[in-house]
Amino acid sequence: MLGLSYLRLARSDETNGSRPPLETALNDAGSVVTFPICGNEDVDLELGCVKRERLEAAVVLLASVQPAVVATARDALCGRREHAAVPLSELAEITDTDDLDRLRDVATVVAYNKELGLRADLAAAEISLTAVGVTKPWLCLLVEAARLLAKWTFTLTAVVVGAVALRTGLAWRRRRLQRQQQELCDMVDRIVDVVRRHALSPGGADEAFVPENHVRDELLTPAERSNRGQMALWQRAVQHIRDGEGRVREECVLVAGESHLVWRWMPGSAAKAAGGPGRRRIWLGQAFQTSSGVNTPVHTRTSCLKIRHMFDTSCETGTAWMQEVQDALLEKCGDDVAVLHIAVDDRSTEGLVYVKCRSEADALTAFKRIQGCWFDGRLVSVKFIRLTRYHERYPDAVRAQTPLQPSNPLRRSVAGLQQPQPEDD
Repeated sequence: MLGLSYLRLARSDETNGSRPPLETALNDAGSVVTFPICGNEDVDLELGCVKRERLEAAVVLLASVQPAVVATARDALCGRREHAAVPLSELAEITDTDDLDRLRDVATVVAYNKELGLRADLAAAEISLTAVGVTKPWLCLLVEAARLLAKWTFTLTAVVVGAVALRTGLAWRRRRLQRQQQELCDMVDRIVDVVRRHALSPGGADEAFVPENHVRDELLTPAERSNRGQMALWQRAVQHIRDGEGRVREECVLVAGESHLVWRWMPGSAAKAAGGPGRRRIWLGQAFQTSSGVNTPVHTRTSCLKIRHMFDTSCETGTAWMQEVQDALLEKCGDDVAVLHIAVDDRSTEGLVYVKCRSEADALTAFKRIQGCWFDGRLVSVKFIRLTRYHERYPDAVRAQTPLQPSNPLRRSVAGLQQPQPEDD
Protein backbone atom coordinates (compact mmCIF):
# COMPACT_ATOMS: atom_id res chain seq x y z
CA MET A 1 0.00 0.00 0.00
CA LEU A 2 2.76 2.39 0.97
CA GLY A 3 4.77 1.40 -2.10
CA LEU A 4 1.88 2.21 -4.44
CA SER A 5 1.32 5.50 -2.69
CA TYR A 6 4.97 6.34 -3.04
CA LEU A 7 4.90 5.47 -6.77
CA ARG A 8 1.89 7.75 -7.22
CA LEU A 9 3.77 10.42 -5.34
CA ALA A 10 6.77 10.12 -7.72
CA ARG A 11 4.54 10.06 -10.80
CA SER A 12 2.80 13.20 -9.61
CA ASP A 13 6.16 15.00 -9.48
CA GLU A 14 6.64 14.24 -13.19
CA THR A 15 3.13 15.07 -14.47
CA ASN A 16 2.09 17.92 -12.16
CA GLY A 17 5.03 20.25 -12.09
CA SER A 18 2.88 23.15 -11.03
CA ARG A 19 1.72 21.38 -7.79
CA PRO A 20 3.88 20.39 -4.79
CA PRO A 21 4.71 16.62 -5.11
CA LEU A 22 3.73 15.56 -1.54
CA GLU A 23 0.49 17.48 -1.59
CA THR A 24 -0.40 15.84 -4.91
CA ALA A 25 0.37 12.40 -3.42
CA LEU A 26 -1.70 13.21 -0.36
CA ASN A 27 -4.68 14.14 -2.54
CA ASP A 28 -4.28 11.02 -4.70
CA ALA A 29 -3.94 8.69 -1.70
CA GLY A 30 -7.15 9.87 -0.12
CA SER A 31 -8.01 7.94 3.07
CA VAL A 32 -5.69 5.03 2.40
CA VAL A 33 -2.46 6.68 3.57
CA THR A 34 -2.04 9.78 5.66
CA PHE A 35 1.22 11.72 5.35
CA PRO A 36 1.86 13.68 8.59
CA ILE A 37 3.89 16.50 7.02
CA CYS A 38 5.00 19.19 9.40
CA GLY A 39 3.19 22.46 8.69
CA ASN A 40 -0.12 20.90 7.62
CA GLU A 41 -3.19 21.99 9.52
CA ASP A 42 -4.42 18.46 10.24
CA VAL A 43 -1.26 17.38 12.04
CA ASP A 44 -1.84 16.14 15.60
CA LEU A 45 0.69 17.79 17.88
CA GLU A 46 0.60 14.82 20.33
CA LEU A 47 1.51 12.37 17.56
CA GLY A 48 4.11 14.63 15.97
CA CYS A 49 4.96 15.11 12.30
CA VAL A 50 7.55 14.28 9.66
CA LYS A 51 9.49 16.91 7.75
CA ARG A 52 8.73 17.03 4.07
CA GLU A 53 12.29 16.19 3.06
CA ARG A 54 12.39 13.09 5.38
CA LEU A 55 9.03 11.62 4.41
CA GLU A 56 10.31 9.74 1.37
CA ALA A 57 12.98 7.93 3.38
CA ALA A 58 10.46 7.07 6.12
CA VAL A 59 8.03 5.56 3.60
CA VAL A 60 10.79 3.49 2.02
CA LEU A 61 12.00 2.22 5.43
CA LEU A 62 8.44 1.37 6.50
CA ALA A 63 8.30 -1.23 3.75
CA SER A 64 11.11 -3.12 5.58
CA VAL A 65 9.89 -2.43 9.08
CA GLN A 66 6.33 -3.71 8.65
CA PRO A 67 7.16 -7.41 7.88
CA ALA A 68 9.75 -7.45 10.65
CA VAL A 69 7.20 -6.27 13.21
CA VAL A 70 4.63 -8.80 11.97
CA ALA A 71 7.20 -11.62 12.17
CA THR A 72 8.04 -10.57 15.72
CA ALA A 73 4.36 -10.65 16.68
CA ARG A 74 4.07 -14.17 15.29
CA ASP A 75 7.12 -15.23 17.29
CA ALA A 76 5.40 -13.90 20.42
CA LEU A 77 2.21 -15.82 19.61
CA CYS A 78 4.26 -18.99 19.11
CA GLY A 79 5.98 -18.48 22.43
CA ARG A 80 9.42 -17.82 21.01
CA ARG A 81 9.62 -14.40 22.65
CA GLU A 82 7.88 -12.74 25.58
CA HIS A 83 6.54 -9.51 24.05
CA ALA A 84 5.20 -8.63 20.61
CA ALA A 85 6.30 -4.98 20.84
CA VAL A 86 9.56 -4.20 19.00
CA PRO A 87 11.62 -1.27 20.34
CA LEU A 88 13.27 1.03 17.80
CA SER A 89 16.71 -0.11 18.93
CA GLU A 90 15.81 -3.70 18.01
CA LEU A 91 14.30 -2.57 14.71
CA ALA A 92 17.57 -0.82 13.93
CA GLU A 93 19.37 -4.16 14.24
CA ILE A 94 16.73 -6.04 12.24
CA THR A 95 16.64 -3.53 9.35
CA ASP A 96 20.37 -2.76 9.59
CA THR A 97 19.63 0.94 10.07
CA ASP A 98 21.78 3.27 12.14
CA ASP A 99 19.50 6.30 11.81
CA LEU A 100 17.06 6.15 14.73
CA ASP A 101 15.50 9.43 13.54
CA ARG A 102 14.28 7.68 10.39
CA LEU A 103 12.73 4.96 12.58
CA ARG A 104 11.01 7.64 14.69
CA ASP A 105 9.59 9.08 11.46
CA VAL A 106 8.35 5.59 10.58
CA ALA A 107 6.67 5.34 14.00
CA THR A 108 5.01 8.72 13.37
CA VAL A 109 3.67 7.58 9.99
CA VAL A 110 2.38 4.36 11.64
CA ALA A 111 0.60 6.40 14.33
CA TYR A 112 -1.40 8.21 11.63
CA ASN A 113 -2.19 5.09 9.55
CA LYS A 114 -3.98 2.39 11.56
CA GLU A 115 -4.89 0.64 8.30
CA LEU A 116 -1.30 -0.62 8.15
CA GLY A 117 -2.01 -3.15 10.95
CA LEU A 118 0.66 -1.65 13.19
CA ARG A 119 0.47 0.29 16.44
CA ALA A 120 3.08 2.83 17.56
CA ASP A 121 3.64 3.48 21.25
CA LEU A 122 5.01 7.03 21.12
CA ALA A 123 4.44 7.82 24.81
CA ALA A 124 6.72 5.10 26.17
CA ALA A 125 10.26 5.74 27.36
CA GLU A 126 11.44 3.84 24.30
CA ILE A 127 9.23 4.03 21.24
CA SER A 128 8.09 0.61 19.98
CA LEU A 129 5.97 -0.82 17.20
CA THR A 130 3.48 -3.68 17.57
CA ALA A 131 1.61 -5.62 14.91
CA VAL A 132 -2.13 -5.98 15.55
CA GLY A 133 -4.60 -8.46 14.11
CA VAL A 134 -1.90 -11.09 13.57
CA THR A 135 -3.10 -14.69 13.70
CA LYS A 136 -1.09 -17.59 14.98
CA PRO A 137 0.73 -19.49 12.19
CA TRP A 138 -0.57 -22.96 11.38
CA LEU A 139 2.82 -24.46 12.14
CA CYS A 140 2.64 -23.09 15.67
CA LEU A 141 -0.89 -24.46 16.01
CA LEU A 142 0.37 -27.84 14.86
CA VAL A 143 3.24 -27.75 17.34
CA GLU A 144 0.89 -26.76 20.17
CA ALA A 145 -1.52 -29.52 19.19
CA ALA A 146 1.35 -32.01 19.23
CA ARG A 147 2.48 -30.75 22.65
CA LEU A 148 -1.08 -30.94 24.00
CA LEU A 149 -1.46 -34.45 22.60
CA ALA A 150 1.84 -35.47 24.16
CA LYS A 151 0.80 -33.94 27.48
CA TRP A 152 -2.55 -35.75 27.56
CA THR A 153 -0.93 -38.95 26.35
CA PHE A 154 1.58 -38.75 29.19
CA THR A 155 -1.18 -37.92 31.68
CA LEU A 156 -3.41 -40.77 30.54
CA THR A 157 -0.45 -43.13 30.49
CA ALA A 158 0.45 -42.09 34.02
CA VAL A 159 -3.17 -42.60 35.14
CA VAL A 160 -3.36 -46.03 33.48
CA VAL A 161 0.00 -47.08 34.89
CA GLY A 162 -1.04 -45.81 38.32
CA ALA A 163 -4.36 -47.65 38.14
CA VAL A 164 -2.65 -50.87 37.03
CA ALA A 165 -0.05 -50.47 39.77
CA LEU A 166 -2.78 -49.82 42.36
CA ARG A 167 -4.79 -52.82 41.20
CA THR A 168 -1.69 -55.00 41.17
CA GLY A 169 -0.77 -53.77 44.64
CA LEU A 170 -4.25 -54.45 46.00
CA ALA A 171 -4.31 -57.89 44.39
CA TRP A 172 -0.88 -58.65 45.84
CA ARG A 173 -2.01 -57.44 49.26
CA ARG A 174 -5.18 -59.55 49.05
CA ARG A 175 -3.18 -62.64 48.06
CA ARG A 176 -0.72 -61.89 50.84
CA LEU A 177 -3.48 -61.62 53.43
CA GLN A 178 -5.06 -64.83 52.14
CA ARG A 179 -1.70 -66.58 52.28
CA GLN A 180 -1.11 -65.31 55.83
CA GLN A 181 -4.60 -66.45 56.85
CA GLN A 182 -4.00 -69.87 55.34
CA GLU A 183 -0.61 -70.12 57.07
CA LEU A 184 -2.29 -69.15 60.36
CA CYS A 185 -4.99 -71.79 59.96
CA ASP A 186 -2.40 -74.41 59.00
CA MET A 187 -0.30 -73.58 62.06
CA VAL A 188 -3.36 -73.72 64.34
CA ASP A 189 -4.31 -77.11 62.89
CA ARG A 190 -0.77 -78.41 63.42
CA ILE A 191 -0.79 -77.22 67.03
CA VAL A 192 -4.21 -78.77 67.69
CA ASP A 193 -3.06 -82.01 66.06
CA VAL A 194 -0.01 -82.19 68.35
CA VAL A 195 -2.12 -81.54 71.45
CA ARG A 196 -4.71 -84.09 70.32
CA ARG A 197 -2.14 -86.79 69.61
CA HIS A 198 -0.47 -86.16 72.96
CA ALA A 199 -3.79 -86.35 74.82
CA LEU A 200 -5.05 -89.45 72.97
CA SER A 201 -1.76 -91.32 72.90
CA PRO A 202 -1.73 -94.79 74.56
CA GLY A 203 0.20 -93.45 77.56
CA GLY A 204 -1.89 -90.31 77.93
CA ALA A 205 -5.33 -89.46 79.19
CA ASP A 206 -8.20 -87.47 77.82
CA GLU A 207 -7.42 -84.66 80.29
CA ALA A 208 -3.69 -84.57 79.55
CA PHE A 209 -1.94 -81.32 78.72
CA VAL A 210 1.26 -80.35 76.95
CA PRO A 211 3.41 -77.23 77.54
CA GLU A 212 3.25 -74.64 74.78
CA ASN A 213 7.04 -74.52 74.46
CA HIS A 214 7.14 -78.27 73.83
CA VAL A 215 4.65 -77.91 71.00
CA ARG A 216 6.64 -75.02 69.55
CA ASP A 217 9.88 -76.97 69.66
CA GLU A 218 8.20 -79.96 68.04
CA LEU A 219 6.74 -77.96 65.17
CA LEU A 220 9.54 -75.45 64.55
CA THR A 221 13.16 -76.24 63.83
CA PRO A 222 15.90 -74.20 65.58
CA ALA A 223 16.39 -72.23 62.36
CA GLU A 224 12.65 -71.47 62.16
CA ARG A 225 12.63 -70.41 65.81
CA SER A 226 15.33 -67.88 64.93
CA ASN A 227 13.30 -66.59 62.01
CA ARG A 228 11.34 -63.45 62.85
CA GLY A 229 8.56 -64.23 60.37
CA GLN A 230 8.03 -67.77 61.67
CA MET A 231 7.94 -66.58 65.27
CA ALA A 232 5.41 -63.88 64.36
CA LEU A 233 3.26 -66.59 62.75
CA TRP A 234 3.61 -68.71 65.88
CA GLN A 235 2.51 -65.82 68.12
CA ARG A 236 -0.56 -65.18 65.94
CA ALA A 237 -1.47 -68.87 66.12
CA VAL A 238 -1.09 -68.84 69.92
CA GLN A 239 -3.30 -65.76 70.16
CA HIS A 240 -5.90 -67.36 67.89
CA ILE A 241 -6.07 -70.45 70.11
CA ARG A 242 -6.23 -68.24 73.18
CA ASP A 243 -9.10 -66.14 71.80
CA GLY A 244 -11.45 -68.63 70.17
CA GLU A 245 -10.28 -72.21 69.74
CA GLY A 246 -12.83 -74.59 71.28
CA ARG A 247 -10.83 -77.80 70.90
CA VAL A 248 -7.89 -76.65 73.03
CA ARG A 249 -7.82 -74.65 76.28
CA GLU A 250 -4.85 -72.67 77.55
CA GLU A 251 -4.01 -73.06 81.23
CA CYS A 252 -1.22 -72.10 83.62
CA VAL A 253 -0.02 -75.10 85.66
CA LEU A 254 2.95 -76.07 87.77
CA VAL A 255 5.35 -78.37 85.96
CA ALA A 256 8.38 -79.55 87.95
CA GLY A 257 7.83 -76.69 90.42
CA GLU A 258 7.64 -74.00 87.72
CA SER A 259 4.65 -72.23 86.21
CA HIS A 260 4.10 -73.03 82.53
CA LEU A 261 1.47 -72.17 79.98
CA VAL A 262 0.02 -75.43 78.70
CA TRP A 263 -2.65 -76.56 76.28
CA ARG A 264 -5.26 -79.03 77.40
CA TRP A 265 -7.29 -81.10 74.95
CA MET A 266 -11.03 -80.66 75.49
CA PRO A 267 -13.04 -83.91 75.71
CA GLY A 268 -15.28 -84.55 72.70
CA SER A 269 -13.32 -82.24 70.41
CA ALA A 270 -13.04 -83.12 66.75
CA ALA A 271 -9.78 -84.52 65.58
CA LYS A 272 -7.77 -84.10 62.49
CA ALA A 273 -8.00 -87.21 60.38
CA ALA A 274 -5.08 -89.54 60.25
CA GLY A 275 -3.57 -90.68 57.02
CA GLY A 276 -3.52 -87.42 55.07
CA PRO A 277 -2.05 -83.93 55.12
CA GLY A 278 -5.43 -82.21 54.60
CA ARG A 279 -8.09 -81.29 57.09
CA ARG A 280 -11.02 -83.65 57.59
CA ARG A 281 -14.38 -82.48 58.95
CA ILE A 282 -16.01 -85.23 60.96
CA TRP A 283 -19.06 -85.72 63.14
CA LEU A 284 -18.65 -86.98 66.70
CA GLY A 285 -21.25 -87.96 69.25
CA GLN A 286 -24.10 -85.90 70.64
CA ALA A 287 -23.70 -83.82 73.78
CA PHE A 288 -27.34 -84.65 74.65
CA GLN A 289 -30.03 -86.91 73.20
CA THR A 290 -33.01 -85.62 71.28
CA SER A 291 -34.66 -88.84 70.15
CA SER A 292 -36.65 -89.20 73.36
CA GLY A 293 -38.33 -85.84 72.95
CA VAL A 294 -35.98 -83.78 75.09
CA ASN A 295 -35.07 -80.45 73.42
CA THR A 296 -37.25 -81.39 70.44
CA PRO A 297 -39.81 -78.75 69.41
CA VAL A 298 -43.41 -79.88 69.07
CA HIS A 299 -45.48 -76.89 68.02
CA THR A 300 -43.01 -75.08 65.75
CA ARG A 301 -42.16 -77.77 63.23
CA THR A 302 -41.59 -76.70 59.64
CA SER A 303 -39.67 -78.17 56.73
CA CYS A 304 -36.80 -75.67 57.11
CA LEU A 305 -33.87 -75.62 59.54
CA LYS A 306 -31.32 -73.05 60.66
CA ILE A 307 -28.09 -74.72 61.82
CA ARG A 308 -25.39 -72.89 63.81
CA HIS A 309 -21.65 -73.48 64.36
CA MET A 310 -20.97 -75.57 61.26
CA PHE A 311 -17.80 -73.66 60.35
CA ASP A 312 -15.48 -70.79 61.27
CA THR A 313 -14.96 -68.29 58.44
CA SER A 314 -11.73 -66.97 59.98
CA CYS A 315 -10.05 -70.30 59.20
CA GLU A 316 -11.64 -70.97 55.81
CA THR A 317 -10.14 -70.07 52.43
CA GLY A 318 -11.39 -70.59 48.91
CA THR A 319 -14.83 -72.07 48.24
CA ALA A 320 -14.29 -75.86 48.44
CA TRP A 321 -15.00 -75.87 52.17
CA MET A 322 -18.66 -74.94 51.54
CA GLN A 323 -19.15 -78.12 49.53
CA GLU A 324 -17.50 -80.08 52.36
CA VAL A 325 -19.95 -78.60 54.87
CA GLN A 326 -22.90 -79.42 52.60
CA ASP A 327 -21.65 -82.99 52.11
CA ALA A 328 -21.25 -83.39 55.88
CA LEU A 329 -24.85 -82.35 56.48
CA LEU A 330 -26.21 -84.67 53.80
CA GLU A 331 -24.14 -87.56 55.16
CA LYS A 332 -25.31 -86.88 58.70
CA CYS A 333 -28.99 -86.64 57.71
CA GLY A 334 -28.81 -89.99 55.92
CA ASP A 335 -30.35 -91.31 52.73
CA ASP A 336 -33.85 -91.50 54.20
CA VAL A 337 -34.08 -87.70 54.66
CA ALA A 338 -34.96 -85.77 51.50
CA VAL A 339 -33.00 -82.48 51.59
CA LEU A 340 -34.08 -80.20 48.72
CA HIS A 341 -31.94 -77.11 49.33
CA ILE A 342 -28.85 -76.15 51.36
CA ALA A 343 -27.42 -72.62 51.69
CA VAL A 344 -24.07 -72.01 53.41
CA ASP A 345 -23.90 -68.40 54.66
CA ASP A 346 -20.20 -67.72 54.11
CA ARG A 347 -20.57 -64.18 55.53
CA SER A 348 -21.90 -65.41 58.86
CA THR A 349 -19.75 -65.23 61.98
CA GLU A 350 -21.89 -67.97 63.59
CA GLY A 351 -21.25 -70.64 60.95
CA LEU A 352 -24.87 -70.62 59.73
CA VAL A 353 -26.27 -73.16 57.27
CA TYR A 354 -29.90 -73.17 56.09
CA VAL A 355 -31.60 -76.45 55.08
CA LYS A 356 -34.94 -77.07 53.40
CA CYS A 357 -36.38 -80.59 53.52
CA ARG A 358 -39.22 -82.10 51.51
CA SER A 359 -41.53 -82.41 54.51
CA GLU A 360 -41.82 -81.54 58.16
CA ALA A 361 -41.15 -85.19 59.02
CA ASP A 362 -37.86 -85.13 57.13
CA ALA A 363 -36.91 -81.86 58.85
CA LEU A 364 -37.70 -83.34 62.29
CA THR A 365 -35.54 -86.40 61.57
CA ALA A 366 -32.69 -84.16 60.46
CA PHE A 367 -33.17 -82.04 63.57
CA LYS A 368 -32.84 -85.06 65.86
CA ARG A 369 -29.71 -86.31 64.09
CA ILE A 370 -27.88 -82.97 64.07
CA GLN A 371 -29.01 -81.10 67.20
CA GLY A 372 -26.37 -81.23 69.96
CA CYS A 373 -23.73 -83.02 67.88
CA TRP A 374 -20.06 -82.16 67.78
CA PHE A 375 -18.82 -81.25 64.30
CA ASP A 376 -15.25 -80.19 63.56
CA GLY A 377 -14.73 -79.25 67.20
CA ARG A 378 -17.90 -77.18 67.53
CA LEU A 379 -21.21 -77.92 69.23
CA VAL A 380 -23.95 -77.63 66.60
CA SER A 381 -27.40 -76.25 67.40
CA VAL A 382 -30.53 -76.40 65.22
CA LYS A 383 -33.88 -74.62 65.15
CA PHE A 384 -36.86 -74.55 62.82
CA ILE A 385 -37.66 -71.47 60.72
CA ARG A 386 -40.77 -70.60 58.76
CA LEU A 387 -40.97 -71.71 55.13
CA THR A 388 -42.02 -68.22 53.95
CA ARG A 389 -39.02 -66.67 55.63
CA TYR A 390 -36.75 -69.26 54.05
CA HIS A 391 -38.13 -68.49 50.59
CA GLU A 392 -37.73 -64.75 51.19
CA ARG A 393 -34.08 -65.30 51.98
CA TYR A 394 -33.45 -67.85 49.21
CA PRO A 395 -36.01 -67.45 46.40
CA ASP A 396 -34.35 -70.16 44.30
CA ALA A 397 -35.38 -72.71 46.94
CA VAL A 398 -39.02 -72.40 45.81
CA ARG A 399 -38.22 -74.39 42.64
CA ALA A 400 -36.05 -76.99 44.40
CA GLN A 401 -37.80 -80.37 44.06
CA THR A 402 -34.96 -82.91 43.62
CA PRO A 403 -33.31 -84.32 46.78
CA LEU A 404 -29.63 -83.42 47.09
CA GLN A 405 -26.86 -86.01 47.24
CA PRO A 406 -23.27 -85.73 48.55
CA SER A 407 -20.68 -84.84 45.92
CA ASN A 408 -18.90 -88.16 46.52
CA PRO A 409 -19.80 -91.58 48.00
CA LEU A 410 -16.92 -91.68 50.52
CA ARG A 411 -18.94 -90.41 53.50
CA ARG A 412 -15.80 -89.07 55.17
CA SER A 413 -17.58 -86.98 57.81
CA VAL A 414 -19.42 -89.96 59.34
CA ALA A 415 -16.72 -92.60 58.93
CA GLY A 416 -16.61 -94.71 62.06
CA LEU A 417 -20.05 -93.60 63.28
CA GLN A 418 -23.05 -95.85 63.43
CA GLN A 419 -25.32 -95.14 60.45
CA PRO A 420 -28.60 -93.45 61.39
CA GLN A 421 -31.69 -95.62 61.37
CA PRO A 422 -35.07 -94.39 60.13
CA GLU A 423 -37.15 -93.00 62.98
CA ASP A 424 -40.87 -92.81 63.50
CA ASP A 425 -42.23 -89.35 64.23
